[in-house]
Amino acid sequence: MSAFQCSHATVVTRNLHNYEIIVGKSLVCKDGMSKVLCHVCKTIDHVHACLECQFFGCFDEGFGLEHGHMEVHAHAINHITTVNMDHGSLFCFMCSDYIYDDRCEDILEKYREKSYQYRAIFKPKAYEVDLLKKAKVIKIRGNSLWGLRGLINIGNTCYANCILQVLLHTRILKNYFLTDKHRCFLQNRCLSCETYFMFQEFYSGKTEPYVPTSFFAAAEIYFKFAIGVDPHDALEFLEKVIEGLHDSLEKSEKSKNCNCFIHDAFYGISQTTYFCEECKYSYCGSEISFVLLYLDTSCDDPEFPNSNKVHLLTCLNNYIKPKLSLSACPKCDERNVKEQTQIRKLPHVLTIVFSDCKYEKDVIFPKVINLPPNLSSKYDTEKTHPSDFSTCYSKHYDYRLYASVEYRKLGGSGHYTTFLQQYQDIWFQCDDAIITKYVFAELNKFKFKVLFYHKEIY
Repeated sequence: MSAFQCSHATVVTRNLHNYEIIVGKSLVCKDGMSKVLCHVCKTIDHVHACLECQFFGCFDEGFGLEHGHMEVHAHAINHITTVNMDHGSLFCFMCSDYIYDDRCEDILEKYREKSYQYRAIFKPKAYEVDLLKKAKVIKIRGNSLWGLRGLINIGNTCYANCILQVLLHTRILKNYFLTDKHRCFLQNRCLSCETYFMFQEFYSGKTEPYVPTSFFAAAEIYFKFAIGVDPHDALEFLEKVIEGLHDSLEKSEKSKNCNCFIHDAFYGISQTTYFCEECKYSYCGSEISFVLLYLDTSCDDPEFPNSNKVHLLTCLNNYIKPKLSLSACPKCDERNVKEQTQIRKLPHVLTIVFSDCKYEKDVIFPKVINLPPNLSSKYDTEKTHPSDFSTCYSKHYDYRLYASVEYRKLGGSGHYTTFLQQYQDIWFQCDDAIITKYVFAELNKFKFKVLFYHKEIY
């Protein structure tokens, strides 16, 4: 945006000298601005310099919503204007946009000419600057229904529609596809390309129900079964879609250690530790990659004695609680072996599934849960983290609930619906093409089969 549209451009005026010092000392290499470290995490990627003090911080553009340690600094002491150390552009945190300023461009051009090697950097033409000055800045309201849209059931597709609604409102996916990061390399129909087109449709401003026939056609090629002919399980469909998105990424690998976008977003790693109470021998099983975290809801909760209620954190603590193993000790051959499951890697999107059991309880699920980076076994020799969630609190591992799936049995079959958080405490139930408004407090009357939490980025 133009500096004429930024009400905080006076900050630039009084700090032009600082801008010249930053640019003059940094524009010295052929790659543009010199590499500097974030003062907090020491990264050299996407670093910004504060225009009003000597702070350097990372500007996390990965998901398009958070701006890393530089944003924390900007809001903490009201230093709202920064300089991008990759190309010298100005960024205003109050406007949440880049600023174009003629005076700064003149300074930048002066030091480019002095540098004998520099990267050619885009400079807008005169008519483009005029367009920037005349453009109107439009921001989406906090209570906007942008992206909320029903899906047409084309015959036994409620299981697929509910999962598509969740994926289309998953923040990390939305910002990946809406920022045009996917580069197709497949000759046949690509599931990621169809997902991209579906995101474009959902966030185009249209409100009428959408028919995902094109996506289903691409999915059928990958799944090897027809969608809409016979009912299927929603969780199976979710895993298949995630696998299909992973396989359609050019840089993805066929291994559990793949560092691609989809693995970081949806795949966690768990491992089981075994400990023999007789000979004190301990050993670990192999690491297992997972998308779905299954929890037993039949455990007793001391917070709700003699009740049909159980808290989600109690279920999570029960998941990592030591249990008697069915296997014998490989060293002494005794059967007094305890096993304990640990989560070695948490995904960005945590998908919690409540296992089917004879005696189900009503799960109390909070808006935000806190999970440590390693849900380690108490038998872990390093003992880097205790096994109780309550003693491992760190704000940087908050997970916020943003979607849930309900399954209702209807005669010999069943029906899936999705609940989505749109803004603050307002939720919407998506029952195929029908959308109903709720507040968070009303959700406790529904029994959900799946909860979706995404990691908060501070």
